[in-house]
Amino acid sequence: MNERIPDNDAHKKKVIVNASTVDEALLLGAKQLGIPRNEVQGVVLNRSENNIISVQVSRNSEILNNKAEDLLEKLEEEINYIETEEIAKGLTEDELIQKGIVNNKQCKIERSKYSKARIEGEYTFYENVEYLIIKEYKKINEIPFEKIEYLTDVLPGTDIAVIDLTTSENKKYKESHPADKYSSEYRLLCNLSIYEYDEKIMFTASVKGKVVLFNSLLYVIPGDKDGYFNIYIPSDCMSTVMDIYPAKGDGKQITVDIVTNGLKEKNVIFGIDTMAIVNAIDLVISLGNTIKGVVVARGLEPICGKDAQIQLKFSTEPVVQDFSILPDGRINYKRKANITMAKAGSLLAVITEPSAGIDGMDVFGKPVIAPSGDSKVLCAGENVSVSKDGKQFFADIDGQPVLNKNILNVFQNYYIPGDVDYTSGNIEFEGNVTIRGSILSGIEVKAGGDVYVMGDVDGGIINAGRDVIISGGVIGSNDSIIQCGRNFSAGHLQNAYIEAEGDVIIKKSVFHSRIYSTGNVAVQDMNGVIVGGIVNALKNIEAAKIGSESGAKTVIIAGQDFLIKKMKNQYNETTEFLSRNIDKIAAILKPLLDAIKNGARLNEEQKQKVNQISKKYKELTKNLSIIEAKKKQLERGVQCNDAAIIKVFKFMYSDVTITIKDISLQTREVFQSSKFFINRKTGIIERGPY
Repeated sequence: MNERIPDNDAHKKKVIVNASTVDEALLLGAKQLGIPRNEVQGVVLNRSENNIISVQVSRNSEILNNKAEDLLEKLEEEINYIETEEIAKGLTEDELIQKGIVNNKQCKIERSKYSKARIEGEYTFYENVEYLIIKEYKKINEIPFEKIEYLTDVLPGTDIAVIDLTTSENKKYKESHPADKYSSEYRLLCNLSIYEYDEKIMFTASVKGKVVLFNSLLYVIPGDKDGYFNIYIPSDCMSTVMDIYPAKGDGKQITVDIVTNGLKEKNVIFGIDTMAIVNAIDLVISLGNTIKGVVVARGLEPICGKDAQIQLKFSTEPVVQDFSILPDGRINYKRKANITMAKAGSLLAVITEPSAGIDGMDVFGKPVIAPSGDSKVLCAGENVSVSKDGKQFFADIDGQPVLNKNILNVFQNYYIPGDVDYTSGNIEFEGNVTIRGSILSGIEVKAGGDVYVMGDVDGGIINAGRDVIISGGVIGSNDSIIQCGRNFSAGHLQNAYIEAEGDVIIKKSVFHSRIYSTGNVAVQDMNGVIVGGIVNALKNIEAAKIGSESGAKTVIIAGQDFLIKKMKNQYNETTEFLSRNIDKIAAILKPLLDAIKNGARLNEEQKQKVNQISKKYKELTKNLSIIEAKKKQLERGVQCNDAAIIKVFKFMYSDVTITIKDISLQTREVFQSSKFFINRKTGIIERGPY
């Protein structure tokens, strides 16, 4: 047989057991320590006359140390693999911060639980008394009723708990807290009858309510609570917001007069919305739920003065190339593109005077001064000078004027007289780039402004801050991509990949290409076609023909923002990567930390490694919580356009997948001269005449 070990000693690193044999003692000791049999060792202390031996059982430190070393070695291998994978995938913490995917924001999760334990400290609770332990408030009257409202009420006269003063644990308590020494302040607030009887302190409810254990003292918070409200006035004093709480139990409901008087006490006198107050109170009473954020008063917003206006002396319309095609199909490059140019010293822009604003009034009836319009609306950028009064802007050189947000620049145009190939090398220029020939495979052109290509793009890469205009066509390859910050236009596309933060205009045809646009996509020719691939636009998509008689797989998506979708995919990939590696580390780190807690000995170098691994685990966990929060924020910011339309002038062939916003269908027949749109009443895609 073995000696009984109290439950609260189960965490000890060694126990003494009595048994008939050493093996039996080791088995019983391992069970009490909660560890496997092969991880314990024993020392025989004595043997009684009836052959019962006493054995001290403890963990085998050598086995424990070996186990910790093995786990640490596995962790090091796993961390090395994870960090290598992070570098390969571009997901190191520095890169995640640089991409804006993570920052220092932490997600905070709070949980609470109603306790049904019968013993808490010196208190022994009676059966069916439900209570809540509360620590996070300074005073009992600061506890919000919502935190305890789902606790079961106790009735007056109900025995709540008892303190047994005969137990060894409570002897000191008896000396310092006999029933007659509770403070008068506590007795006034606790709603309990407290008396000493038969070496026990008894606690009995004196009111109907909820039982809480606050700062190691018992209280009954009344369960009948009058309805009440809280008023919040933002710092700008332009509105008043109210949270309304329903009455609980037999408490009195809130009324309009009570709220109105509360507003007067807060000195709110202007813009009171009585109907909003009435509706909110009716809703609280009928549903029995709290309603928060009801706007019960609004100030009169001031009307700001108009900013100074910019009067530009040059056109900002997208440039349209003006090349002619000879009878034999060749392009005549002798004609110049109609690029807007400025001469040195020429006037580029004039700023008008700002206007004064119209004052408003806050909810306290105080005037709110309206600011006048801003006069600083234009800045002189590269190669631009400004007059002494800051109202006129002039070109310093001959070049192309470009307005980028509120910065006015004059860029010199970088001109390439022939092809961009391996002879010329990659091109990177802050202004506009004009290429008389073509861009060949593997070559990259990057421009801060526009890119004009008078020939073709044969597998090249283009990244432009504004427009990309290609007189010929684009034939893509596996790694070629064209990205532009505004509009894109070309003669034709084949196997191309285009991303444009504006419109995409194609003259003749789109074959097996991928187009992503935050504007419109249009194929202009009377016989213009979209065959195969994916076309995704936030606004409208239009062509003479979409799909083909042979059933080439064609996907047409309107009303979806590809930039948001692209970022969402990046977040999902990063989340999956982090979750997988967190699980890998946790699967080894937890048993390692348990081994250390149970007595495994590590040298200083090993301890340092454990600290580094724990730091890595915390870093991954922190980044995961940040990305999850950003994913939710991204979902709220998803931009969709349910007014988007897909139009075909001639034929929409069968087996074309059409998606508008998040509604999809696949065509089963050929449609002529049709447009496809979402019916806002039915929420489905419908077809109408072109």
